[in-house]
This record gives sequence, C-alpha cells and structure tokens, in this order.
Amino acid sequence: MPSRSALAHQEVGARAIGALQSWLLREVAKFVKLGGCVNYSTCSLETEENQAIAAGFRERVPGVSLEAERQITPFIDGVDGAYAVCLVRAAEGQVNCGEAASPWHS
Repeated sequence: MPSRSALAHQEVGARAIGALQSWLLREVAKFVKLGGCVNYSTCSLETEENQAIAAGFRERVPGVSLEAERQITPFIDGVDGAYAVCLVRAAEGQVNCGEAASPWHS
C-alpha cells in the first residue's frame, strides 16, 4: 500500500495536470473561428482530466456547446482508456465576455 506521502504527492500531481490541461484548452481555443470546434482528448480514465475539464471550460466560456463525447474503456473497448470531446464555438455573433476572460478572439 502506498504511503500517505506518496498518495499526497499523487493528488498534487493530478491537480497540476488538470490545471495544465485547462490552460492548454483555453490557449488553443483562442484560435477557433466562429462555428469551429476544439477536439480535446486524453489517454486517461480520470474524470478530473476528462469530463471535469470539458465541463469547466463550457461553464467559463459562453457560446460553447458539446457536439460529441466518447469515453473508451479497457473492459468495454478492449484497448487502453481514452477520452475525447468536440467543443463547438457558437457560429453567430461575437461572444462578449471580455478579451481577458474569453479564449475566443476573432
């Protein structure tokens, strides 16, 4: 069984990875045109790295919808675990939530 120290280190690492993934998604989204999409994917089964990142992005950025989402699991699909989501930027009008707060730049 891992020590408390090892478990604490893993928890801090998982939070850091989630923060990095959120930042990467916001940075890439800056280059998406109206009506375009961002495909976000991981090689992870962890909700914190997958659905939580996509949901957090949609909550913070107006005008984003989820077009498709897929979780691949070893016990169902017979391959390593993975996650993918297609997030679409609204096609009409400029999202008005401020340059600093919005990853959408036209």
